Amino acid sequence: MKENKKRLELLVPHYNAPEETLTNLLDMLSVQRDIDFSEIGVIIGNDGDKVILSDEFLDKYRKKFDIRYEKFTHKGVSATRNRLLDLASAEFVMFCDDDDTFLSNISLSIIFKCLDKFPD
Repeated sequence: MKENKKRLELLVPHYNAPEETLTNLLDMLSVQRDIDFSEIGVIIGNDGDKVILSDEFLDKYRKKFDIRYEKFTHKGVSATRNRLLDLASAEFVMFCDDDDTFLSNISLSIIFKCLDKFPD
């Protein structure tokens, strides 16, 4: 794996929802166990919404894992997903909606165990 390259990036389109909508997803991500947070990145794509995530909100999570926030012109969720995919540089990507959550604090550990079965 390349230096500084993430193993997994979560790509999250965001439109017409307050910061609190992302809280469940990001909170559950931040309490995952048995993973190396340096291998994880999150890219949130604002699809032209007037609701802008604050630096204060994002900084709370940046202490734990890499998180980027990109603003786009409104073109719909499919176009936003494609733009997020263009920005991703991780070995693997996972799409999440802004209101998704993980059901357990070992969800990503299980995902990483599955990813380990893929040859380099």
